[in-house]
Amino acid sequence: MNSQSNASYLGRILLRRLGEAALTLLVIAYLTIFGLLLAGRGRSGLPAQPLHTAAEALVNLVNYLLHHPTSYVWNRQDIPAAHLVLSLFARSAGLLGVALGVALLLGLPLGVVMASRRGLGRMAMLVLSILGISTPSFLLAMLLWVLNITLYRRLGLPPLPPTGFGWDAHLLMPALVLAMRPLAQIAQVTSVALTEVMGQDFIRLAQAKGVPTRTIRTRHALRSILVPVFTTAATSLRFSLATLPVVEFFFVWPGVGLTLIEAIRATQIPLVTDFILLLGLFFLLVNLLVEFLYPWLDPRLRQNGLPPEEERSTWSQQWAEVKATLRDLLRRLNPRRERGERPTLPPLPTRSIQTWARLEAPYATTRQARRRWWLQRLAGNPALILGTVLVLGWLGIMLWGPQLTPASPYQIHGVMMIEGKIGAPPYPPSAVFPWGTDHIGRDIQALVLYGARTTLMLAFWGMLARLGLGTGLGLLAGWWQNSWLDRLVRRAVGVWAAFPLTLFAMIIIQALGIQQGTWVFIVAICLVGW
Repeated sequence: MNSQSNASYLGRILLRRLGEAALTLLVIAYLTIFGLLLAGRGRSGLPAQPLHTAAEALVNLVNYLLHHPTSYVWNRQDIPAAHLVLSLFARSAGLLGVALGVALLLGLPLGVVMASRRGLGRMAMLVLSILGISTPSFLLAMLLWVLNITLYRRLGLPPLPPTGFGWDAHLLMPALVLAMRPLAQIAQVTSVALTEVMGQDFIRLAQAKGVPTRTIRTRHALRSILVPVFTTAATSLRFSLATLPVVEFFFVWPGVGLTLIEAIRATQIPLVTDFILLLGLFFLLVNLLVEFLYPWLDPRLRQNGLPPEEERSTWSQQWAEVKATLRDLLRRLNPRRERGERPTLPPLPTRSIQTWARLEAPYATTRQARRRWWLQRLAGNPALILGTVLVLGWLGIMLWGPQLTPASPYQIHGVMMIEGKIGAPPYPPSAVFPWGTDHIGRDIQALVLYGARTTLMLAFWGMLARLGLGTGLGLLAGWWQNSWLDRLVRRAVGVWAAFPLTLFAMIIIQALGIQQGTWVFIVAICLVGW
């Protein structure tokens, strides 16, 4: 009887998760069609008309579900829809799977080493993990290309294939680029969680019994941190989905990401929707698998061997919650002032300067010791000092970057004499061009400084917009916890998490019109990262 009840309980949980996943995918499909229609109107120079476009997107969604195309014309060939979509998705799913596997296999041991080491070694690993999180994927791919060529020229090692498809050496460089950010996040989470677990009571008890440190770390501590590690691996998949189009375009990997870029340009709405739904389904299935693995990873989370079931409210209860939330919001926006005189408090006692000096004398030494302690802590934290210097340097470039060079990024140089030699662009680094020029003779230093200012300004205002929107929604959801607004925000977060962010940003920019100015990019950065 107990096994039957557990089976029915598992069935209800699975059906609910599948229903929520289906609803999430339906919303993703509608947002994709709506964004592509707006992008098409923007490219054609037509007004957006969001209400009309929303209704048109709903009609297209119904047609997409009921009358799905049986074939697509791709590369001048009529290919069956299922064969085209599934074959390309298998290549991207395999690449993502290998990247997550590499991230787990390398990130977990790296985090263990970071937790066990002290001093310079731990600091170096921490800096490397921070660089792995903050380095853009295209820059990392370029560095791997340079490293690949350098190893071949200097050491004679066989080079890795720089581009192309194959389940062999072709897979290594794109998988490393996709795995870098999840690897760094897994390493950091493992280090922090393992350091915290090693100070708990059951670990100290094992140490008091004389159990070797390696045995304690592998048999007891690591089993306690598997839940946050696998959670980090599952959530970091969204960043891999965001960088998938860039990586596949860079390494010419014929998968979903590369095909999506071409399909968006060609405005093939059904094909784009197919690919985005498959990527969203892949993300949801990975998170669902990790969620059902929780009770087996950590026995403390078991409830009859199954995840707990959340309570569901009826439609009438949800409507009552909506009305109560709106009434509470109106009451807080227009509070009623209490009438009548408020009770007055007695005045605070006054003290002379000599009295305050006598009272604060014993704490002067304590403040000085606290100040020395803070200075020692700051001086002994190289990561904080390095990060502060880098942030101040970026702020300086953002504010005064163009003033650091007399050259103009728009001036083109032709044939000219430099250091007694006549040459043509591109010029190598010299006294005239400290960083050289590009192929048409523009000063690279001026291009970098002017471009860095624009990029950093966009990132800064986009960060502020994300912070404002995300914090506002989080405060509202947290204030009315477990209300319809809280559930709506959580559902929206689930939809956005399963959406490929880079592609969504491309669709938003095309829909708003890239010619409108920098505010379009700020809106896109905000909407994909709130």
